[in-house]
Amino acid sequence: MAKGKYETWQEDDNITLLGAWARDGLTQAQIAKNMGIALSTLKEWIKKYPAISAALKKGKELADYEMENALYKKGTGYTVTLRKPIKLKEVEYDNNGKKISEKEKIEYAEVEEYIPPDVTAQIFWLKNRKPETWRDKREAPPEKEEYEDDGFITALKQTAKEVFDGTGAVETMSDKEREAADEADKTADVQV
Repeated sequence: MAKGKYETWQEDDNITLLGAWARDGLTQAQIAKNMGIALSTLKEWIKKYPAISAALKKGKELADYEMENALYKKGTGYTVTLRKPIKLKEVEYDNNGKKISEKEKIEYAEVEEYIPPDVTAQIFWLKNRKPETWRDKREAPPEKEEYEDDGFITALKQTAKEVFDGTGAVETMSDKEREAADEADKTADVQV
């Protein structure tokens, strides 16, 4: 049967391959390209054929779980067993204490090493799991303005309300009237 036919992609080996591609993080478009079919065909097959749908879903879920576990492990710290090379010297002496030969060899020893928690992983985890507590920008509660109203604020609010409601009159001045008023203010200031 030709590549790209739904029967071929429902065979066990191909179902495993689909799951692996999904686990590797390939998008549906990339998977469709690998299969030799159009994206629309893959979407149709996902709706029609439970085996294909389940393989892709299981592959993605497995990858997500593995990533979550790796992030958690990195954020909490862990112990790992490493094979480390150790240089050994073997020295032979004669009966008089004189060095006869010296040999070096490398042997491997298993050593447990503690990997400390990674702060970046912790921050990432907390910001995503508890955003209301750990996000960078928190909403500050509005500050209540404390002021003593001597009547000016009340009058200003009332005037603004009247102007915007259309019940108050707004006086306007031309530039010449404004200049004349400014001159009158200056004259009044000089006389005082």
